[in-house]
Amino acid sequence: MSMKGEIPGFGDVQIQLLIEDAIQMLYSVKSSDSDGGASILRLVFCKYIASEPHKRLRISTDYEAINATHSAPAAFVVQLLSLLRRHVNIAEKDLAASISAHPMHGLFLALASILREVKYHNIKEKAEIETWNRILLDAYDLVHTATKTVLVVLSNESPEGNYPGLNPEENGVGGGEDFDAVIGEGGGDTVSKSQRILHECFRTVKEACSALQVVLCKPPLPREGNEVQFVKLDTIVAAGDWLRLLLTSIRHFGAFSGVYTCFHCLCATLLCSKIPSLVTLPQGWLEEFLHKAEVMDVSITRRSGGLPLGVLGVLSANSPYRTSLLEKTMKRLFEAAKAALPLDADTNLDLPQVHAYNIIRRLLSDATITDLMRDYFSDCFVLCIDGLSSQSFPIRNCATMLFSSLVTKVLGVKKNRDEDHAINTVTGREFFARFPSLHAFMIQKLTAAVYELEGENYSVHPAFYPILTILARLKPTTVEGNNTHLTLSTFRPLVLKCAASSFYKVREITARAYASLIPPAEFVDEVHHLMTSIQSNSPSSTHPNLIHGILMIVRNLVQVHLHRDVAGTDILLDFASKIPALMRTSIWILTDLNIPAIQDAYISFIRDFLAKRDWLPTASSLNNPLVQVYIKESWSISVQLLHHYDMTDLKLAHAWIFNLRKNLAQYILECLGPLDTSFESKSAIILRFLCDVDYEVQLEALQHLSLAVFAESVEWSRILPKLLEMVHSKSSYEQVTYVAAEILASEAIREHFRSCSFASVKSVPAGSVADDLAERLSVTENTYEVAALLPLLTTLVVERDDGGGEAGVQVLVGLMRKWSFDETATYVRASVAKSLYVLLSKFSGALSQNVASELLYVDLLLLLDQLLDDDDADVRAVAAKIAAEHLNSKTPIVPLQCRSLLFKYALRSVSSLPAISKVAEYALQILAGSIDPVIVLEAQLNPSHVLFAKEEFNQNKEEIIDAVLAYQVLMAAVGHTAVTLQAKESLYKRVMEWSQSTVATLAATGSKLSTLKGQGKVFGLLMRTVISLVFACSFSDNSRAQTLMKQVASMDVHEQVLRIAKSGSMDAFDGFIPV
Repeated sequence: MSMKGEIPGFGDVQIQLLIEDAIQMLYSVKSSDSDGGASILRLVFCKYIASEPHKRLRISTDYEAINATHSAPAAFVVQLLSLLRRHVNIAEKDLAASISAHPMHGLFLALASILREVKYHNIKEKAEIETWNRILLDAYDLVHTATKTVLVVLSNESPEGNYPGLNPEENGVGGGEDFDAVIGEGGGDTVSKSQRILHECFRTVKEACSALQVVLCKPPLPREGNEVQFVKLDTIVAAGDWLRLLLTSIRHFGAFSGVYTCFHCLCATLLCSKIPSLVTLPQGWLEEFLHKAEVMDVSITRRSGGLPLGVLGVLSANSPYRTSLLEKTMKRLFEAAKAALPLDADTNLDLPQVHAYNIIRRLLSDATITDLMRDYFSDCFVLCIDGLSSQSFPIRNCATMLFSSLVTKVLGVKKNRDEDHAINTVTGREFFARFPSLHAFMIQKLTAAVYELEGENYSVHPAFYPILTILARLKPTTVEGNNTHLTLSTFRPLVLKCAASSFYKVREITARAYASLIPPAEFVDEVHHLMTSIQSNSPSSTHPNLIHGILMIVRNLVQVHLHRDVAGTDILLDFASKIPALMRTSIWILTDLNIPAIQDAYISFIRDFLAKRDWLPTASSLNNPLVQVYIKESWSISVQLLHHYDMTDLKLAHAWIFNLRKNLAQYILECLGPLDTSFESKSAIILRFLCDVDYEVQLEALQHLSLAVFAESVEWSRILPKLLEMVHSKSSYEQVTYVAAEILASEAIREHFRSCSFASVKSVPAGSVADDLAERLSVTENTYEVAALLPLLTTLVVERDDGGGEAGVQVLVGLMRKWSFDETATYVRASVAKSLYVLLSKFSGALSQNVASELLYVDLLLLLDQLLDDDDADVRAVAAKIAAEHLNSKTPIVPLQCRSLLFKYALRSVSSLPAISKVAEYALQILAGSIDPVIVLEAQLNPSHVLFAKEEFNQNKEEIIDAVLAYQVLMAAVGHTAVTLQAKESLYKRVMEWSQSTVATLAATGSKLSTLKGQGKVFGLLMRTVISLVFACSFSDNSRAQTLMKQVASMDVHEQVLRIAKSGSMDAFDGFIPV
């Protein structure tokens, strides 16, 4: 940290006060406070101690004796150690009592920050080196004692429930109501003692190990022959052994992760030191970890706890010995993982095989040794596939996790949601070129798996799913078989045999894998061959599972090659010309086979081929009479099937019927365009689907209605009443209700909505549609329902004569105000903005000269301002777009600029005193704020020490912007010609009441106010106060305001506040808000 010169305005007294504040911050449970306190002490050390050897400051109570016997840097650190030792001693005696009053983590953090700044290379004198040796040894002893104290909690089987001295059973008493009493001050959320203790133990280990890392790795390492050393070899050995014990004892993942960072840094420092006595230490520790993995039968926590991190800490160190150490370690781990399981092994214990698997998986996941681990990927694949056949569940579980890590490491992280997309795959040539031994192994295992599938027991081999998962992530290339036998085509016969399995999951993974084995050049011929193989036999002689499996393969082939940019244009045109003739001869699958699963697979195939035409190279590629005939025939059969599988009796239905009906509905609706169905027929079909008892069918109809292409192609006079009935029906599924409401509120059908008759809606009485919706929204707490129905109600009120008129608008404004606060879900506030856009269109022309209309309009503009100040950027952007359009702006306007223009426009558009008073009242509320000044100051003077404090909803809110904006609005309001003298005096009186109360509260704080200069909330309060007084001073009778302004000017507050208070004007803020 490089800092030159003193801090302006900070003498010895101010620096001492700064240190005291920093130490208090170190005691806070909040990370931000303790980090800030450590940074302040580090700043003071670098600025005043390291650069001024004779500077003496006070940290601990015994500072005089320490300053008299040590140099300035050493004295500073020794005082911090003295303070830390007091806290550690208290924790040793009573851990539970030390949590709230004497926490240790902040002091350890400060110790680490300061020791990083010590310049050991500048210390040459023997006596000074010995002093620093004692200091560092004391620091290690404190780290050891503190971590040993909290280890009692963190090493327990239940870290959340083991607290020495706190558990009532230790004292021989029962747990009462006050056993786990809460700890919390200053308001806000409270947290139980158990959580506070666990959190403090975790933070203590983390920060103590961070300090130990600086103690061991920052000073020069001990060399043989040196009489005086900063850190002795015995200290390093003891620290390494203690870190190993922590890694293998702690059960809290976050805690031993903090230990790992220190241990890894120590190992890297020692291995790179080129000092034989030090280089051998990490190698010995690695041997101890591996030995423990071979003999330890009780895991400290899941996935072998910190044991894998201990091994990784040595191997990930960038040293000349890393390759040889990794080779020996992997050989030993493979031997342990492959060791035969004893017949009398207790599978409830963590066996050596389990530890070996967990360590290997952890090594695979580390990015620093990925290049070295690539040589072991093949062996790891073999290990985990063999491990899936183990009789021990823990081994199978570890093998599954290892396989998952391998697939991610070898085949890459998914770059697309579609797992089988070409972008998520690698070529088979590349995969087997990198891992040639896997080809024969996978063939062998897959052969055994197929044999078991075809055997008498019809069992699934454990290796089946992982092998086919790998094949599904590979893709063939046109040159893969030119010079090698390691091709994907070798797997085809074996995979195809699995298509007839009686297990659906087997057929599913088979279809995915087989589709990846077919290169684009063979795609058309393979589909033709597979479909022909089904038709060559009669339906009765072909097993249904085989038909279903082949259809699933064909469907996946079509999805992969047609819709994932795999096949070229020539192949697509060839497919479009050859397959339609084959499709006509396979229509019997729909008509003759009364098996929903097979019919569902077939419908999915023809949908991907005929209905989803985004794969076609040209629009005319399927303009074939044969295709049109087939579409009409299959469409007619689909309609009959949908009627055949009636869902009236849901108890008799099963999953495949639901899937089939959904697919049939999609296909029928998608073919309405290509078949050129008549206007009436289209509407009748959609209306029939909307009346279906299956909500999946209803949703498909609604999704098609929401497309823009249907805006003018259906009979909305018949559709809209049904949609409104679905919205009001209590028996409708929620998603159906929401989508129907969204369609009804869409702008594309607004003209139809305006003229449509709702007399046929049976769920509500005639003429009360809007009233019923308003009542429903006023009582519901379902935010999804509000987000869906509010725009619909707005459309009813604005577009329909029976929408309620002005009374309906008032009810609507009340609902919008209720759901526009920051604590409301974002999607609800976005719905409010959408509704507001529709409602403001009602006031696009000149306002009628009546008070009620102006008040209503002002309500809308103030609501828009609230959305312009929303905490969500998207909501602010939508609100700014609405405001710009309403203000007839030709260019986009930023939200802040919108707010200023909006208030000016509001005051210019209204002429009645009540409307102007409402705008002024709103500005006054902004200036006064939503939180009482007493609460603001109390919260800053006595901050809460809760663990998880509740955050503010709008953290981006700038109080100074709000205050300046409110001042501008108030000044414009009092200058309006319609504002009477009485109204001005009332406004002045209210501003003075708040200002006087606030100034009295600030004055009562006294000298403590100067310590709050860095607090944003206090600065905002002061700015609002002084701006309020500037406004009050603009009145003729302003003596009281002048007096209060002078009182603020005499306070020790921010310079910006003092500048305004002394000048009594807002000239400095001219142009502050862009216009």
